[in-house]
Amino acid sequence: MTDADRPRGHDVPVLLPRHALVLCLIAAVVMVLVGVLASELAGSPAAGGQAQGPATGAGPAVPPPSWFIWATAAGELSVGLVVIGAWVAWRKHLASLGAAAARAYLSVLIPTGRPSVRSALGALVLAISAAPLAELAARWVQAMLHISATSGDVVAHIVHTAGRAEFGWMLLSLALLPALVEEVLFRGVVFAAFATESLKEALLVSSLLFAAFHLDPSQMAGTFLLGLAFGLARLRSATVVTSVLAHALYNAFILLTLRFGTTGPDDDAAAVSGTSLGAGFVGLLLGLWLLFGRP
Repeated sequence: MTDADRPRGHDVPVLLPRHALVLCLIAAVVMVLVGVLASELAGSPAAGGQAQGPATGAGPAVPPPSWFIWATAAGELSVGLVVIGAWVAWRKHLASLGAAAARAYLSVLIPTGRPSVRSALGALVLAISAAPLAELAARWVQAMLHISATSGDVVAHIVHTAGRAEFGWMLLSLALLPALVEEVLFRGVVFAAFATESLKEALLVSSLLFAAFHLDPSQMAGTFLLGLAFGLARLRSATVVTSVLAHALYNAFILLTLRFGTTGPDDDAAAVSGTSLGAGFVGLLLGLWLLFGRP
């Protein structure tokens, strides 16, 4: 760590944007490798046999729910291990400053203070309200790129075919675990690295990387909007706790809607109703007011 890596006003070495970009790249590569390994296992007896196609007989093959649960959890845990490994390596730069400095800088990278009730409520309202807009953006991209089926369609089929216990595990592996891991990485480490230069840049870059991290082109536009919503929650509350809550609630809301909603996985999902869009727009205004308006 050189003096050039110590911006004025900082008592400890800061994580630079290029460090955060390298960390995201490593995490993405590891997650892809875990996904490839899981795909290979999906066709083996250990994974419960060959993956089966959707009930319609068209589209991509749908793996068994049990396999999908552990494969998703393995991918998210691998990213978490990359982040933990990076922190262990980074602590060597802080060793000369003592344990107190290391703990202080960890709180800068991953702020975990208690949010106010108003901030937490605003984050949750913002997350739920962004759902129809994110879905609309995803379907627009899907139509423009002529994508017949997306990863979201596969998840919808799996959610509908899962048993009660499997759906419960899905809420953990697809809702809670990704919220913890991805918010620590993007609204924690990445946001902190770019916030040393500009908060607007931190919000934009963390959202773009969050979208790219999901790899599905049809989902990137919607995921970018969600990243902005989670980033605003983290920015205003100064803690990743609010963005974790918002992320987990959004994921759980989508799973519960797919499971118990009136629209099935084979229905025309391209038609996002005007009512849901209007409610989403009003909810966004309410969420932004709760976060940024005067108490």
